[in-house]
Amino acid sequence: MADKTYILAIDQGTTSTRAMIFDHSGSVISVDQVEHEQIFPKAGWVEHNGIEIWENTRKVIGGALSKANLNSKNIAAVGITNQRETAIVWDKATGQPVYNAIVWQDTRTQKIVDKLAGDEGADKYKAKVGLPLATYFSGPKVMWILENVEGAREKAEKGELLFGNTDTWVLWNLTGGAENGGVHVTDVTNASRTMLMDLDTLAWDESIAEDMGIPMSMLPEIRSSSEVYGDYDGVMTEDVMDTVEIKQMNDYAMSKWVNEMQVQNSARQFKTQSVRVRLFNTYGPGEYYSPYRSVICLFCYRLLHDMPITVYQGYKRTSTFITDMARTLSNITDHFTPGEVYNIGGEDFHTIEEVVEIILRQVGKQQQRNTLVQLQDDEILTTREKKVDCARARRDLKHQTTVNLEEGIAQTIAWMRDVYKVT
Repeated sequence: MADKTYILAIDQGTTSTRAMIFDHSGSVISVDQVEHEQIFPKAGWVEHNGIEIWENTRKVIGGALSKANLNSKNIAAVGITNQRETAIVWDKATGQPVYNAIVWQDTRTQKIVDKLAGDEGADKYKAKVGLPLATYFSGPKVMWILENVEGAREKAEKGELLFGNTDTWVLWNLTGGAENGGVHVTDVTNASRTMLMDLDTLAWDESIAEDMGIPMSMLPEIRSSSEVYGDYDGVMTEDVMDTVEIKQMNDYAMSKWVNEMQVQNSARQFKTQSVRVRLFNTYGPGEYYSPYRSVICLFCYRLLHDMPITVYQGYKRTSTFITDMARTLSNITDHFTPGEVYNIGGEDFHTIEEVVEIILRQVGKQQQRNTLVQLQDDEILTTREKKVDCARARRDLKHQTTVNLEEGIAQTIAWMRDVYKVT
């Protein structure tokens, strides 16, 4: 890794916004922090100015860079942590909030909460979202804004308003905002604090959103907590961490990269013996459906249940059947070489469209292709061709592909038919 590569962390908190810059070893290089106004219009009401929060975010980023004598070119990646539950609703065309952010401590939504609870009580949605109805969470706050801010309901119904907690607000502005197509996403941890996300599917629950009068178009896309991918030249080899600079748009997810750094640091500090293993697109029986499973699991389940899928054209992957991966992993104990790194992936290099054709054929729904499969040209921040070098795993762990894609998908579909009782 290059000496001048750093990570920027943004902490958007309840009373202030802070930026910290870390070097490769995890040491703090600089910190800048600015407080924002606490607004109390009435007893029990707590608000923040969304524009002030964004302006302060820009200030502290600049301040931290200045103190470290760095510029944006030195920053490899940006992480965001934030105050939870605080709700902001803004106009996506102008970037202007329609009302102040309603803070997590605010209790103005008690009547809304009581009305939603009705005869079923505070646990009405708990089985789905894991939370009791309370003023603490974001959903009722958004409902209050739509019901009390003039023109907000009409704009929301027209798809002109966006909602987010402060993570989404900061990220949307950082990635372009109104002028340059800011990315409107959140992660599962923030989404889980809105009372709108189904914990089983990790997706927004349309029925609860409807109960609260919140159009689905307002809600950010739910993504995993570390999901920034990008292209790099060539094939990913085992020594990628030693030869490629860590960067925001690197194909190796930031969280995985940091995990490997922790393993390496542990080995140096505590003299532990370890082997690093990277698994690529493993699939097969035993992988239960959720929106964040592998693409093969996702597509098999959805097409079996006549649910539409989105396919981004021209993306290529390798896929590893579960038994091939497990057999290779089991060989590590007999061939343990401290400090070694192994990539474990499949040999078939296929397009996502080829995977879909195999699944459609095996579930018998080729005639429904036009209604079930939506094709799109590009998926933002995702590697187009993800190929992996497994030479070391083949050499030391006898890694090999014994189940090809056609056979593996057939076994996966057979398992899903049995588990989900699909004929």
